[in-house]
Amino acid sequence: MQNGEVVGKKFEVRLSQGWKQYTGLHKKRSRREQGQFIAEGMRFCREALDSGWPVAAAFAGEGFAISDKWEPWESELMAREIPITIISDANLRRLSQTEHPQGLVLIMEIPPRNILPAASGSPELVIALDGVRDPGNLGTLIRIADWYGAAALLLSQDCVDPFNDKVLRSSMGSIFRVPVLEGDFFQSLGEYAAAGFQLWATVVDGTEILDEVAPEGPVVLLLGGETSGLSAEVLAMAHRSVRIRGYGAAESLNVAVAGAVCAERLALQIHNMKQK
Repeated sequence: MQNGEVVGKKFEVRLSQGWKQYTGLHKKRSRREQGQFIAEGMRFCREALDSGWPVAAAFAGEGFAISDKWEPWESELMAREIPITIISDANLRRLSQTEHPQGLVLIMEIPPRNILPAASGSPELVIALDGVRDPGNLGTLIRIADWYGAAALLLSQDCVDPFNDKVLRSSMGSIFRVPVLEGDFFQSLGEYAAAGFQLWATVVDGTEILDEVAPEGPVVLLLGGETSGLSAEVLAMAHRSVRIRGYGAAESLNVAVAGAVCAERLALQIHNMKQK
């Protein structure tokens, strides 16, 4: 074991303060400046390692490091030559962003994510989010994009940070499988349109009902934020405005729910088009 000596299920924890440099990753500004984020939880760390994304460091709490669960993690981390530090459980709680950490924290490198995928010869679905600020909604939409096979998720500058801890937990690991693209939102939409994508805006009073129209090629599905919906600038760029058929009296749907309904309709149609 690096940074500790195992002696009959006990070890001495090195008085390392290296973990402190990563507590700044609790904030968006530091995540952007350092190009890193915190991954934690057994399932999420498993997804992180399986993704192939670079890992800068691993920290294990002393309680976890004397448990039977630690050995396979330690073996894998050492095989990957990822630096391991055993720290006190109290310090792990300070590094963690959850109330009850599970014992392992990985410091992940954020790979470049601002390259737009090229339009292929077959239809594709891209989801573009304008002003989605709720972490739970964004994480769920990343998961939805993964489930329905979206080629990418495009975020406007005023969306919540996709590496926010609540977003990561809500994504359930899908953040590692779906390209989440940031940058100049309007320029990116223009580039998609120039590449042959149709921009479909989802609005409550859309001129067409979603399940009555069919895509003729690749589509960028535009979804607006929780409070104000799509901006006028985005609506002006859209080729079509669509709405979800409703039968009750609710004023609107949650953006993640609306995203799931729209993605299901479009993904089915695009899948069928690809089979022809």
